Amino acid sequence: MNYLAPYLHHSGIALIDNEQQLTFSELAEYFAHCLLPLQGKPRQLIAIEMDNSLAATLMYLACLDAGHVALLLDAKQAHGQKAATVGHFQANYWYSSATELALQSEFSHTLADELALMLATSGSTGTVKYVCLSLQNIISNAQSIIEYLEISPADRAITSLPLHYSYGLSVLHSHLFAGAKTVLTSESVMNKGFWALMKEQHISHLAAVPAQYQMLARLRLEQMDLPHLTTLTQAGGRLSDSLASHFATWAKQSQKRFFIMYGQTEATARIAYLHPTKAGTKLGCIGQAIPGGKLSLLNESGELITATKQQGELVYQGDNVMLGYASCVSQLSDFPAIKQLHTGDLAYLDDDGDFVISGRIKRIIKLQGVRFSLDELEQRLQQGCYPTLVALGEDENLLVVSVGDVSQQEIKQFLRLTFAIHPSLVQVTQISDLPLLSNGKIDYQTLLLNSKVNRA
Repeated sequence: MNYLAPYLHHSGIALIDNEQQLTFSELAEYFAHCLLPLQGKPRQLIAIEMDNSLAATLMYLACLDAGHVALLLDAKQAHGQKAATVGHFQANYWYSSATELALQSEFSHTLADELALMLATSGSTGTVKYVCLSLQNIISNAQSIIEYLEISPADRAITSLPLHYSYGLSVLHSHLFAGAKTVLTSESVMNKGFWALMKEQHISHLAAVPAQYQMLARLRLEQMDLPHLTTLTQAGGRLSDSLASHFATWAKQSQKRFFIMYGQTEATARIAYLHPTKAGTKLGCIGQAIPGGKLSLLNESGELITATKQQGELVYQGDNVMLGYASCVSQLSDFPAIKQLHTGDLAYLDDDGDFVISGRIKRIIKLQGVRFSLDELEQRLQQGCYPTLVALGEDENLLVVSVGDVSQQEIKQFLRLTFAIHPSLVQVTQISDLPLLSNGKIDYQTLLLNSKVNRA
C-alpha cells in the first residue's frame, strides 16, 4: 500500500544503529521483509514490543506503510502485562525481538479505515486504555514539528527517549519525514556509551524530559565537547524554573536553541512550544500553538476566554488530535469526530499572548515523563493494605500522606514494584487527621500546601 512512500522519498541515510546504516531507498525493501508472513492478508492488528532497536523500528514503520494497525507495548513491561494487553485487544500478531512476528489470534477485526496506531495513555495503573491515532495525525504533527524546529536533512537525532512513548516517537517521525538521520540506541544519558554516540555520530538534536534534564545538569552537559549539538527540546512535564533558567542561559551563551514544549499523547505528541528567545525569561510558559494548531481557553460554563490573566481550561484544535480512546476491541471499528481536545490543564494568557499553564483540573501528575492518575495510585495503595493513605503531589514529586504510623520504605518499595516509580520521586509523611472540605471530601489543596510549608 506504501502509505508512507510520499513522506520517505529522501536520499541519504535514514536510520543508524550499532551494526548498520539504512538509506531511505532501502526502507521499502526492509518493510517488505518484515511483513512476509502477512502477505495476502487483510489489515491486521499487530502488537509490537517497542524498544529502540532497528528491528522494532522497522517493524513499526512497516506496519504503518502497509496500512496495518500497530499497538505499541513497552518492551520493558512485565511479560504478563504485555500478554494481557495483547489478549484484551485480540491482536492478530505479536512482535518481539525473541519471537519476531508470531501469530496470536485469527480474530477478524473490524478496524476503522483511518486507524493506524495505538499508544498507551499511561504506564502507571494497568488500566487498558489506548489513544488511537491516524496516519494523518502522525504526519500532521511531524510536519508541524519540522516547521517550528526547522529540521533539515543535515540534522541528526538520537533516541534519548523510548520509542513506545509519544514524545520519543515524534522525534523519530519528524526526522524521518524531514529527510534527517536518526541514531537508534538504548543507552541512557547516564551511560558513557550515549555520549560517545553523541560525539561520534555528530548529533544535532537532543530531546529529554525533566528527569533527564536533572541528570544532564549533574553531568554538566555545558562542559561537554559536543560541537554538532545545536538544538535541545524539553517536554513530558513542567521543567523546574532553576533548570529552565540554567539550560536557557547556557543555550544562548553557546549559540544553541532550547525549546520548551507542551503536548499530550492525545495530540500525537506536540501541542505548543516556547520560542528559544523567550526560554528562561518566561518561566512556566508554553508559548504558542504549533503550526496548524489552535489553542483557546474556556471558562467553567464552556465560554471562550479572551482576556489576559484569566484562568480557564486549555483546549486545542488541530489535525493531530486523536481519533479517540479504546479500552476494548469493539471500540476500534468507529470513532466519532473530535472537534477539539480538552487538555484537562488550567492556563491563562499573559500580556504577550503566550499561554501559561497554571494547574490541572484532574488529579494527574507526571513522573519521569509518564502521566499518573493520583486517584488510581491512591486506590491501588489502599488496596495494597494501606487504607489510611492518600496520594497527591506535583510533577516529579509524589507525596503519600498517612494517617498514623507506616513504613516509608515499604510504601516506596510497593510503588517501585507496582508502578516502576523511583523512590527518589516519592515523599512519605504522617499526620494525625485528614483535612476535609465541607462536603466531606479530602482537602487535597490544604494537604499539598502544608507539605510545601513543612519542606520549606
